[in-house]
Amino acid sequence: MKVRKLILSFFIMLLFTILLRIFMVEIFWVPTASMSPSIDEKSYIIVEKVSYGALLPQSINQIPWANTLLLISTKFENFLIKDRWNGKRLPGRSKPVKGDVIVFRDPSNTLYLTKRCIGVPGERISIFSDIWYCDEQERNFSKLVINEWIVETKHFDLTSYFKVNFVKCNSEYLDGEVVDKVHLNGKQVNELKALGILKYLKAPKRKFNLRVEDAASIIKIPAKGDTVVINMQNYQFYAKIINQFEVKEILKSENDIYIDGRLNNKYVFENDYYFLLGDNRSKSIDSRSFGLIPFKNIIGKILYVL
Repeated sequence: MKVRKLILSFFIMLLFTILLRIFMVEIFWVPTASMSPSIDEKSYIIVEKVSYGALLPQSINQIPWANTLLLISTKFENFLIKDRWNGKRLPGRSKPVKGDVIVFRDPSNTLYLTKRCIGVPGERISIFSDIWYCDEQERNFSKLVINEWIVETKHFDLTSYFKVNFVKCNSEYLDGEVVDKVHLNGKQVNELKALGILKYLKAPKRKFNLRVEDAASIIKIPAKGDTVVINMQNYQFYAKIINQFEVKEILKSENDIYIDGRLNNKYVFENDYYFLLGDNRSKSIDSRSFGLIPFKNIIGKILYVL
C-alpha cells in the first residue's frame, strides 16, 4: 500500500511539474554573451508564459521528458516530431511590447534564443551603423546596450583607459591612421564625451544579411492582416519570413514576383511579427541576421535572472 501511494505521489508530482513547465514557467540557459551585460553569459533565467499565453508544444517531442517517459525508439520518431498543434497557444493578457526581454524558438525551430523586443507589428524600422530607428525615432531601452565604436582622441592613452574601465579594446588602421575600436554601452559613450578628449567618435557602418536596399531602407513590420507590396528592394527581407513562417512559396524573376506560382506582388500576412536584438549588438546574432520572428515562435517573457 505504501509503495502504491509513493508511486502515485511521484506521478502526480511529475504531472504537476510537466504542466507547470508547459503552461506557466520554465527555466532556460543563456549560453552566450549576446544579452550582456543585462544577462551574463551562461546565466539561467526564469521565463513566465502566462502574460503572452502559453505556447502549446508543436509536437509530442516538445513535451518535457516525453522521450524518457514513453521509452521512445526510432520507429516512433516520426510520430513524435509531427506538428499536431500547429503553433497554437492559450489566451494571454498581452502581447510583447518594446523593451521586453523574451525567449523564442529560432527560425530553424531547434534552438531557444533570448533577445530584447525592439519593434512590434505595424511599426516601421531601419538600422544604420548599429543604431535602430523605429517609426523614424531613435530609441534606447537600456543604457547598457553595447555597440561597437571607432574612437580617436586628442593625445590620450585610450587603450590603457579602456583596459581598466571598458569591455574590450583593440586598435586598427582607418584611412591610414591608427584608431581604437571599442565596445561601449550608452553610459560609457556619455562618459567619454564628458571627458572632453574626443576627436572622433563613430559607429562603423555594417551591412547585415537582411538589410534592404537604401532606396527602401524603412521596412514595415507586418501585423496579422496587413497587406504588403513586395518589390525588388524589399524582396530579400520579406521572402525569408513568407517562405519560412507563412509557408508560402515566393519567387522572383527579373521584374516580377510570384507567390505560390501566381504573378502577385501583394501579400496579406497571417501572423504578427517582431524585431528582436541582443543588448550586446556586436556579439549578437538576431533579427539583423535571421529576420523577423512571428508571435507563434515566442515562448514567454523573462521573469528573473538567476
